[in-house]
Amino acid sequence: MDDTSECAEELSQNIYEKEPSKAYCAAYFYIENGALYRYASREMVQKVERLLAEAQVALEDTKTKSATTLLAAEDEILKLKTDLKASQDKEECALRDLEELNDFKRQVQMLKDEIAILGAQKSVLQSRDIYAQERLDAQTLLRSYIDDLETVQRIIYVAAVESFHAAKKAFRQFKMRVRTILSRSFSGPESMEDAVMDYIIRQEDLYDVQSSVSEVIQAMNIHPRISFPPEVDFIMISSLIRELCRVAFSMQTLDPPLDISFATEGELFNEYK
Repeated sequence: MDDTSECAEELSQNIYEKEPSKAYCAAYFYIENGALYRYASREMVQKVERLLAEAQVALEDTKTKSATTLLAAEDEILKLKTDLKASQDKEECALRDLEELNDFKRQVQMLKDEIAILGAQKSVLQSRDIYAQERLDAQTLLRSYIDDLETVQRIIYVAAVESFHAAKKAFRQFKMRVRTILSRSFSGPESMEDAVMDYIIRQEDLYDVQSSVSEVIQAMNIHPRISFPPEVDFIMISSLIRELCRVAFSMQTLDPPLDISFATEGELFNEYK
């Protein structure tokens, strides 16, 4: 090569050294017959081929990474779909369990209502039996001291009213004590009111009926509308009073609680009412 070619080669080499990224453009230049020609050296061709190979490798690596990322994304989507399906199945199962629980609660409430109705019927039957037997026994006993039948009936009526008052008072006090005891450790699932009533029903024998009997007799002794011969005491009809108190206490455990109807003195024992 002449001096012109050497200058062209030097120019190409400078271009490569200053801007390697443009190596693929680097070439040797020379002038022949007044025209400018260029050619690439073997070294430059090899460098360009190496750069192309590296670019190809980088491209393949990018493709591989992209494919891997895509597969990972697809796996994640499948996993999310699976998790979503499992979550939906759990939700449906929970809804079924909730519905079954609601059905169970409804059945329990129906049973409680039936028990309350049976309890009311039992109380009514007990009350009727008491008035049929205990009242007759008390009336017969009282008639041996009092000739006036109306006075005897008034005494029995007052005994019934005072027995209900005493039993209702004892029930309220007993209920307050039970609520205080249960509130220390109560955690459900039923309401506190239901828990208190269930306890009272199961432990009804803890009712201190004798205290109510004493309270009734004391109230009868100072009642302004009844009197009794001084040589005898109302304690002689304590058997009737005791049973009246028991029935009255049991009636308070019903929902709603039962009470005696308002009546004038003596009307309670009308055989046709």
